[in-house]
This record gives sequence, structure tokens and C-alpha cells, in this order.
Amino acid sequence: MNRTSCFLILIFAACSWAQAPSGRQLGLAGAQDLLEYSSDVVHGGAAVLARQQTQQLWIDLPRFSAGARNNSFSVNFWNDQFSKDRYLTSADKREIMDRISENGLTISGLASVPLAGAVYRKIALQFSEEYALHVNADRELFELALYGNQLNRGYTLEDFGGEQYALLDAGVALGYEFKQEAIKGLYGGIGFHFYLGQHLDKVTDAFGELSSTDSLLTGYGAVQRVRSNRGDGIGFDLSLLGEINERWSVGVGARQIGGGLTWVVDEATLDAFEVDSAGVIVDSLDDEDYVSRAFRSSSNSVSGGSIETQLPTILEASGRHVLTPRALLLATVRVRLQESAQGKPGGEIALGGEHKIAEMFLIRGGFGSGGPFGTRFSLGGGLRTGHYDLDIGCAWHDGLFASTKGLSIGFGHSIHW
Repeated sequence: MNRTSCFLILIFAACSWAQAPSGRQLGLAGAQDLLEYSSDVVHGGAAVLARQQTQQLWIDLPRFSAGARNNSFSVNFWNDQFSKDRYLTSADKREIMDRISENGLTISGLASVPLAGAVYRKIALQFSEEYALHVNADRELFELALYGNQLNRGYTLEDFGGEQYALLDAGVALGYEFKQEAIKGLYGGIGFHFYLGQHLDKVTDAFGELSSTDSLLTGYGAVQRVRSNRGDGIGFDLSLLGEINERWSVGVGARQIGGGLTWVVDEATLDAFEVDSAGVIVDSLDDEDYVSRAFRSSSNSVSGGSIETQLPTILEASGRHVLTPRALLLATVRVRLQESAQGKPGGEIALGGEHKIAEMFLIRGGFGSGGPFGTRFSLGGGLRTGHYDLDIGCAWHDGLFASTKGLSIGFGHSIHW
């Protein structure tokens, strides 16, 4: 196994768009095609269901998409600094610290496995497994790990936290046509989701500090963590689509409105420590009892109760422009309103294009910025036949190829009549 593969496995194991993008959307850097007809409209864009389609029945076969990104280390840097069997020099340690921002190390991950989906006329159904993770780690934790405890230096634990979940999303969506004559077509859509939580692991609170002098070591800290394997919740989506003419379409939507889960707590753990070396007299640091006398720790666990977690409401605005019968341009602006395992709140933009190079083959590319996956460049392709479609996509985050800090891949296929 090469070093790049090791790095990618690590960022997936260490481990966030709403549902992870499909293979086609990945190839467009996350830009949404307002007229795409598939069961993915359950996760936004259901208004297209009210539009007259040539297909009467569309069945999406099992698919997969996933991505992971960190904000500090590229594949190249990982290979240079961590993959080699050698000790880190002072210069190596300083270079590592220089790459970690003042806000600390952030790791984000998303995975989506639509198990089954179908569209029949103006109704769509989909069942999918969803996984999301978002972790923050203080910069000072890495400094402590690399250099050890330094005299007359204080360390704090403030920005450490993380959340990961796995759930089954059962969704249904409907479309409705608004009768009017101002534009070519005006459609609305609504989606409803029932979430069945399967796993939650969340750091609900973390704090602490540590300081030392030539004669005194003091500090304290605590990390509160909650685990659950049972939960449920609901959420809604709304969308509006306007076909201006043969070339232009625009749309707006809101995803995961009121989305959240109530989890039955299996275990809530509080791990705490206290350090006070005042009055501890040792002949040397090799004293076997020094650590047990200076460091006092405790771990307490309770079960029962419940905890609420939120899926962020996501607002979107998209545009679609047909350049030629073979070329298409797409753009999406997306805003995430709450922090969750899907990432921090904030905005993102995605631009994508698609070109039919032959009767059955398409190529795609795109650029995006913002959101849990940062800057991204994407490529993808598609196959179109009379009754079978295949789409694949790949996106590189904050760089290309070996300079990337993350990677997303996905594929999807469907049959239709």
C-alpha cells in the first residue's frame, strides 16, 4: 500500500453539503442541477417532480459517495513528515506547528449510501445511510505533544470538540405545478424525512489548563462525552423552481428545516484530571510515585436520559443555463445556519459545467469554495443509454492531486423507463 493510500485511510478513520453529493453532483463540485430527475430530489429540489418528464418510472440502484478533509496537512506534507521511519527534528516540529492554524486542526467527513430510491411521476422515495463527522483539536495540544511540557508556559483546552453520527434517512418528496402564464413553468416541492439514529458520539463540553514553573506544576481539565445507539427525528425540505425559458432556470430551497434527532443516552462520561505538585517532594523525576501523587484523575459514567442533536438548516439558490444543446452551466450558493457534525455554519459557492462529447458520454468539471470541504476542484463523467445511466465524480479539496488536503469520490447508477 502506498503512502497516499495510507494518508487517505487515516483521514477517513480519524474522522462534512447536507447529504453527501451524488456522483454527478460531485463532478460539478456540489452545484445543483435544478432539472435533474432522480430520487436525490428527496434531499432538495423536489419542485422538479411537478415538471413533465419523458420517463414515467426511475429507479436508483445502490450507490455510494464519501469525502474527508483536514485544514492543515496535504498528502505531500504527510508523506514527507509522517510516513518516513525517522525522528522528527526541531525544524520538522516547527513546520508542523506552522501548518496548524490558530483555530486548531479541523477534520470533516461525510458518507452517503443511498440503498434504494425511486421516482414515479410526481413522487419520489429514497432510503439512505448517512454518516457525518466534524472534529476540532486545539493547536496547543499538538504543541504539548511535540515539545512536551515547557517551563513558564501555559496550555489551555478550549476549542476541543467533535461529533459523529450515523443514521438511516427515509424520505419522500412531492411536486406541485403552479398554473400561471408569466414564465414557462413554475413549480414547488416539499420533502419529508424520518431519521432513525444508529450511532452518536459527541463531546458536549471540554475545558482545562496546565502550567508549570521550575518548582510547580498545576492544572485541571474535564471532557464530557455522550454516546448513544438509538434515536429518531424528522425534518422537512421546501423548494421552488422557475423555468424562465428554454435556456434559463432558477430555483431556491431550504433543506432540513427543523431537522434533528432525540437520542436515548447509553452512556455519558466525564473524564477529569487535576495536577497540583505543590508540597510534593521528590528526589528525582524517576520517583515511581511522583505521577500518582501529582496527577489525580477520575472517570464517571452514567446512563439514561436523552440528548438533542440538530441537523443544520441549509438555504440554497441555484441557476441553470443551457449554452448549447450539448453544454450546460450550473451555479449554487448555499448557506448552512447551524453548527453540527456536518460542519460549521457559513456559506459556500459551487460552479459546474457539463458537456456531451458523444451521444452517450458526458464530461463534467467544477469549482467550489467554502463549507466543510473548503476549496475544491472536481472532475466527473457520465454514461447515458436508453434505460441505464451511470455517473462518477471526484473532488480534490484545498489543492490538486498530491497537494490536496482531502478527497471526495462517488458513483451512482439507475434504470428508467
